[in-house]
Amino acid sequence: MQSRIKLIGMYCKKYRTDELKLSLKEFCEKTGGNYKNVSAFERGLANNIQYLDLYYTQVPYNKKSAFAKGLFEYSGEDE
Repeated sequence: MQSRIKLIGMYCKKYRTDELKLSLKEFCEKTGGNYKNVSAFERGLANNIQYLDLYYTQVPYNKKSAFAKGLFEYSGEDE
C-alpha cells in the first residue's frame, strides 16, 4: 500500500491537471507556491500541510466539500 502522503499528493496533482486545468508552473505562479516544493508534494516527498492548502484555496467554494470528500476517499481515510 502506498503511503497516505503519496496518495494525497497524487490526488492533488490529479485535481490540478483534471479540474483546474493548470500546469505545475501555472499553479505555482497562481498560488505563489515554490515549484520544487509543490512538485515534491505531488510526488509524496513533502508532507507540509501548507501545500495541501494551496490546492484547497484554488477549489471553487461550491466544490470544496467534494474536494475534501474525494481527498479522504482517495487516500483511504474512509476505510
